[in-house]
Amino acid sequence: MSQVVLALAALAPAAARADECDQLAAAVVAGTGASADPRGMYTIKMHHPGVESLSVDCPMATADTTSFSVSWDGAYPPNKFYDLVGTAGNIVMGAPVKNVASSARKCQRRALGSKDEMAEVNENELHVECQAFSRGGGGTAISIYRAAGKK
Repeated sequence: MSQVVLALAALAPAAARADECDQLAAAVVAGTGASADPRGMYTIKMHHPGVESLSVDCPMATADTTSFSVSWDGAYPPNKFYDLVGTAGNIVMGAPVKNVASSARKCQRRALGSKDEMAEVNENELHVECQAFSRGGGGTAISIYRAAGKK
């Protein structure tokens, strides 16, 4: 019996993180007009006409924070793509829309100019990782996290 109680107590923080992640995903749906698939283990995938893919990525461990990822089928996403990134980032990260969009745009431009098509930007209390390329029609993928030490 005591082992069951200990196991349930250990799961409580994970359940709280899952609830927070579900709430953030619901807020992204409400704030952007996206639709959401049923939750996967660590990811809630969404659909929006302004992006190829959008997801809220849930923490796997206590030290992790919720993040989100977005992609565009092309090397040069339009302004409405970055508007959506800014709005979703504001909801998930709590950072100002303008800061999220600016950091994402900067990361994407750096990746396009990089030989390995990858870049990172650390600013505005955000850590942004991206891949962008123009070959074969191009593509853009951006993941946004809270900067280290920011919750």
